[in-house]
Amino acid sequence: MLADVGAGSWQPERDATNWVRLNLVAHHMQAQTVLRRVDDVSKTWLELEGIVKQHRLPERALFALYTASLGLKVRRTVYEKDAEIEVGTANRDLRLLVSAGLLAPQGETKGRYYVGTPELRDIRKGVVGERPQPRNPYGTSRPRRTV
Repeated sequence: MLADVGAGSWQPERDATNWVRLNLVAHHMQAQTVLRRVDDVSKTWLELEGIVKQHRLPERALFALYTASLGLKVRRTVYEKDAEIEVGTANRDLRLLVSAGLLAPQGETKGRYYVGTPELRDIRKGVVGERPQPRNPYGTSRPRRTV
C-alpha cells in the first residue's frame, strides 16, 4: 500500500487516502481487540466470583481458577506467588478446588499441577462465544487505486 502511494519516492501530489484508511482501520481494529480482551477478562472474573461464592471458597482462589479457565496449568508455586500466601495455605486451597470439582490434579508430588475441569472451562467458552467480532468502522469500500 505504501509503495503504491509513494511509488518509490516522496511525491506529495499522489493521493494518500488508501494509506491513511489502512492505518485508521488497523488502529481501530487493534483498539477493538484490546477492549474485547478487557471485557473477556472482566466477564470471566465475574463468573468465577459467583463460583467462589457458591462453593464458599476463599476469594484468593480466583487466581487459580482464572488461570485454569484459560486452559493453562495451575502450579502451586505460581498460585502461592499470585495469591501471596504460604505453602500450606496454597495446598489447602488447591485441595478445596479439587473437592469442589473445579480443578483436576495431574502428576505426582513435585511435578503436580492442576487443570480446569470441563465445568470451569465452559465458563470461559461461554464468555468468548458471546463476544462481538471486530468491525471496520470506516466501511467496506474497496481502496481506490492511486494515480
